[in-house]
Amino acid sequence: MNRFEEPGADAGSRAVSRRRLLQIGVSVPLASWLLEACSSSSSQPSGSAPNGPENFKGVTLQVVTRDGGGMDNTAPGIKAAIDSWSKRTGGNVQFTLLGFTDVPIKYAGYVASQDSSVDILYAADPFVGQFQDKLYLDLTHQVGNTSVFLPGTIQALTRDGHLYALPIHSEMEFFIYNKQYFQEAGLNPDNPPNTWEELFAAAPKLKKGNRTANATPLLAPNEVIFYFAIFMNSTPTKLISPDGRKLQVGGSDGLSVFQTWYDGVVTHKFFDSSVLTDPGSEYDTGKIFNQGNTASMLNFSELYEDATNPGAPGGAQVPSTVADQVGATIMPGIKAGTSGSCNGFEGFGVSRFTTHQAAAVSFVREMTSREPEKIMNLTKQFPSSRKDVLSDPEVLAIYPVAKILEKQGQYNIDRYGEPYFTQLEQVFSQTMTGLWKGTSSPAQAQEQVMTQGQAAIDKFYSGS
Repeated sequence: MNRFEEPGADAGSRAVSRRRLLQIGVSVPLASWLLEACSSSSSQPSGSAPNGPENFKGVTLQVVTRDGGGMDNTAPGIKAAIDSWSKRTGGNVQFTLLGFTDVPIKYAGYVASQDSSVDILYAADPFVGQFQDKLYLDLTHQVGNTSVFLPGTIQALTRDGHLYALPIHSEMEFFIYNKQYFQEAGLNPDNPPNTWEELFAAAPKLKKGNRTANATPLLAPNEVIFYFAIFMNSTPTKLISPDGRKLQVGGSDGLSVFQTWYDGVVTHKFFDSSVLTDPGSEYDTGKIFNQGNTASMLNFSELYEDATNPGAPGGAQVPSTVADQVGATIMPGIKAGTSGSCNGFEGFGVSRFTTHQAAAVSFVREMTSREPEKIMNLTKQFPSSRKDVLSDPEVLAIYPVAKILEKQGQYNIDRYGEPYFTQLEQVFSQTMTGLWKGTSSPAQAQEQVMTQGQAAIDKFYSGS
């Protein structure tokens, strides 16, 4: 699922997994002597130009973002924003790409040195949760009306009521399947099972020769919490308490997650065991699906679009041989009528140390304005974070999966980016691997995660 070494290792030549982007976190000591950031206000709608003309001639903004595509100056929407903003304001923009494992260390360095050379920063839930106002400028009163965005995208980039970035897209995982294989297994391809139990029971009929029932690397390095949360989010209980201090997997809902995970991986072998620990990415599982070698996968809309396109290789790097058989629906739930997923929202914030605050805020708003967002969505790179783009007739005509994303977004799609992620991920990884290998039962795994995971959280907050 990811091709990275641990933070600090040489991963420069490795491809980027979006889930890896959205889950990694590194706890680093942060200086307590940070200056308070200046703040200004704007009553303009987010993404729109102010009433008066903006003149940033002579200003060159430095943007730091992750590599891997879609969030840099070659992406169609961002490129359009650069062109329109430069033409309108006279300013220039330069992008610097970081390997994802380098991002938290770089960001910690920016904080420690109060680096003013960087103006705009890539943002995702884990980084917002880790750095908050130590690095990101509070945009709450700088970007005006945020109701144009899907609420979940704003929530993911907000902490304690403070908005630290604007969202570029509204990616989230959902269930993608092969209609033909499902029909051959006696399932209704237009109304597939909506519980994990029903899907698991169909595993023997979904398999054929080398074809598996589902290709999803639930135990990939640094991805275990991400996938665990997909199951957990279909229950009424959230994985972590709102204040971030309590792990909440110890009750009956938590036990149902461990049991469901065990049933799918061990009992029914619904999830392909040869893929469980795959250190590749969602693009790897997309390749398996596109080649017709699995009946289903949990993945993002970008890979859904790849699967429905028989001509271009796309992110999966192989043309789809099943383009006319691709189906999609919201995630199954542990109980009928429930669903849960994890989001993949990304965006950009402004460095609190920038000397070009007005220009930086202006460009972040430009990138998330309607026209660049529409261009991005029409190229099917990412689904827009804006409601007025997702509902645009031109977008709906070529992007029907938007309806599924809208429905999936009505359920819990939290991904729980916290500053202690690395320590907690280690607990989940060791425990769930043990559950797969048979060294523990679901109840024992629950107790281990609850005890060791809470200890890791307590240790983080105690500063020890």
